[in-house]
Amino acid sequence: HYPLRRQRQMCIRDRMNTSWEPFPNYKDIRFESLHDDCEGMRVILTGYSEKYSNRQPLRILFLIPDYYRKTDESRLIADKQGLENGDAFHVSEKSELIDAHQAASEGTLVAGIKHYGIYTENECIDVLSYCEPVCEALWEREP
Repeated sequence: HYPLRRQRQMCIRDRMNTSWEPFPNYKDIRFESLHDDCEGMRVILTGYSEKYSNRQPLRILFLIPDYYRKTDESRLIADKQGLENGDAFHVSEKSELIDAHQAASEGTLVAGIKHYGIYTENECIDVLSYCEPVCEALWEREP
């Protein structure tokens, strides 16, 4: 398992990416669940906002993801402060995951696919998609 863990650590650290802020007003974001069905692939998260004292449910919806993986390897991420601040969302047009997926599909991927990284303190989720995801707070309520 060591080479795979090392490869994952290098992939997270060395990837050229851009910060992505699907929920700029939320901190301490945690993964709750992932659903993949006829409605698309949905990542359910929770996080705190300055407005409310309890965790609020958040959703990232990919209508047609090309590929995704969920791994419990957040302990390998070097920037733990970024995770605590909820800043561990990235989007990239070039990554090792895109290269590997294109090689596995015998070069049939077309230009425009993006790699979305959703890294929380309890899960790492990588998604390849041609379409921008829909990000929303499901509801905001007081306890």
